[in-house]
Amino acid sequence: MKIQVILFLVLCLYACSRGPEKASMVTSQTDPVSAFAHEELMHLTEKSGSFIFVDSSCINEANWLFHFEKDTSMAPYQFAYSSNEKKGKNHVVFKGANATTQLHALYSFLEKGGYRFEITGPKLKNGLILDSLKNQEETILPTVKKRGIRQHINFPMDVSAWTEHEAIEYIHNLARMKFNYMTFHSYPGQWYEVNRKDTTEYAGHFFYGKTHFIPDNDQIKLMATNEKYFCIPEIEQVYEDKAEKSKQAMQWLHKIMSETKRSGMQLQFSFEPRSTDVEVGKTVETVKAILKEYPMIDALEFITEEAGGWGAYTTRRQTEEMIRQHYGDRYWQDDIVMNPIREEQTDLAYIYGQVGHSAKVIDHLKNNNIINDALSAKIGVYCAIPDYAKAAYYLARQNAPDIEVAILSGHQSSRVKNNVPKIIRDTDWNQSVIYSWIEFDGMMFLQQNGVSGIMSTIDYASKQSSDGTVNAILYNHWRTAENYITARYASESAIKGAIKPSDFYDDFASFYEIKPREKFILAMEALDQVDIYGTDSLGNFGFCWEGRWRNGFPVTSYKLSRLKKLYDGYEVVRQHLKECADATISEVGKNQLSFLDNRLMATLLYIKAFQKAWELDKFDTANELSEKDKRAYVNICNEVLAIFDQFITIYSQQNVDRGCVGNLVSLWYGPIRGVKILRQKHGDVPLTESIPSDTPIDEPPLPIVNVTYN
Repeated sequence: MKIQVILFLVLCLYACSRGPEKASMVTSQTDPVSAFAHEELMHLTEKSGSFIFVDSSCINEANWLFHFEKDTSMAPYQFAYSSNEKKGKNHVVFKGANATTQLHALYSFLEKGGYRFEITGPKLKNGLILDSLKNQEETILPTVKKRGIRQHINFPMDVSAWTEHEAIEYIHNLARMKFNYMTFHSYPGQWYEVNRKDTTEYAGHFFYGKTHFIPDNDQIKLMATNEKYFCIPEIEQVYEDKAEKSKQAMQWLHKIMSETKRSGMQLQFSFEPRSTDVEVGKTVETVKAILKEYPMIDALEFITEEAGGWGAYTTRRQTEEMIRQHYGDRYWQDDIVMNPIREEQTDLAYIYGQVGHSAKVIDHLKNNNIINDALSAKIGVYCAIPDYAKAAYYLARQNAPDIEVAILSGHQSSRVKNNVPKIIRDTDWNQSVIYSWIEFDGMMFLQQNGVSGIMSTIDYASKQSSDGTVNAILYNHWRTAENYITARYASESAIKGAIKPSDFYDDFASFYEIKPREKFILAMEALDQVDIYGTDSLGNFGFCWEGRWRNGFPVTSYKLSRLKKLYDGYEVVRQHLKECADATISEVGKNQLSFLDNRLMATLLYIKAFQKAWELDKFDTANELSEKDKRAYVNICNEVLAIFDQFITIYSQQNVDRGCVGNLVSLWYGPIRGVKILRQKHGDVPLTESIPSDTPIDEPPLPIVNVTYN
């Protein structure tokens, strides 16, 4: 092993000492994706100091010649690269049936030379090792054909609050991870504008229409580039102009979408018709408005409203009437459709009706040539109740048999893994899109790890196919930096199949020089399990939606025993990482451990705040408190707020991207505001009042390694 390390270092020194080599592009393709591929080749190799590209007129001076070749005999998602020396020149060929697959061949080739592509950006430790790129060839058939991200663009920590430049770089990083599909989902009023007969439904209602002023907190103010409103910085100056904000919001997304297409990804726009009508006119009007603003999209998805047991109640009679209106008498004897129906229940009638409505809209759009070869349609089912989801998915497949149906069947990747086998039938896999999670927004303030659920889903889905491939899997996520390990697994497993998590963690630790690798594996496996436990036992414990906290802080919603088990689980992760920190000497490794531990420390403080809040349960808040009890109640609230202040202090030490400040903005308008609402309601303290300087504060957790993440 020592000899191998020495040889590797010698190669690195040799590669870096001999200076850049001259290279040239040999290609005639001029479409936008091919142009992007050429840009990426030049950018990533010149950035590494390996090549200087010369003009085609000086091609004889180049000793590296790069060819992009279209090969229609290859499968649509297959790609290949080859590198051969001929007459003293290194000829490199990137081959695929289309420009996107040729682009992915390029990225695989660069990975062979030492690049590692993360959602946070390219990593290259020692420069490209050119000798490792010579006389190489590889053909790759990805396990998942259509693979990518589903961006809901609805919360402050996702890219919908990023600058245009930052959001585009995020898109480029997805392309470099060989993702080839991107969905942008818009809730009503966010990213599309519709002119109705008597009104205009404007876009630009960011974060469900909740205005987020920059919090009155010095650390958050230092992190934010906005002056008054937290939003896309370029839009802040027109924030109070409803019409102009709407226009600029759509222009921003238009630019991001255009770059998504140029980066080689298929582009889908998703929205909720929110209708159970048999008449389709209003939804058709919405579709036309979306297509007018975003003509570059490849697919349009009609997805049901999220359902999971919290919707309006309907009776058996109402549900059966909904079935009759949309589907006639076809399903009265069909157990899949009829068995879930109860005398009274939430959601089900509306899911059935929304699927029926979307199927009718799609038929109308097809008949009018709006849905055609250039624009496909999908029906999406978002339902966390398996038997409801199975029935709705089945109805969609039955009533729109020639289109793909997408299923979002649970919250967190492990729940998707559990639910998908109950929903998709054997004959439907080639027409199905699975939505899973890199992270769950209901646990946004905690460090997560969804790797095992992703692995199991890919393993199961690939075994349902005769050739071992999966039609499509897209992943929800909001934060970027916090999820780069899971995102890397999602991208790698989409190409290579269900990689064993321990092998993936071992490779991660090897690249980042983390020791001992076995302890890092144990840490990540423990993080995966505590993430599953938290989601399963505490529900929306860390939900970032402001409305979750509008009535105050849920003092006793989460059992103390479960909070303790969650806290202890995260402590186990930290203990494993501490052993890594003690043994890791490389700066790159310490950086990784520092960032992970920072987020784990913040997670522990978040749990601790809820544990402290349990002390409020001893007060009889059903009646007005005495002055003495008010003071005691307020003091406890202030201590909870002090713990959240510690969260902000620690979290802000690792300000990696704009999503980090967005997460703190959500914390401020979520849990922190929830505590302040209780403090005002039962202690008569104004919402805007800070905590007193003499509030007792326990020491926060100590870092295991104190360096700055790069």
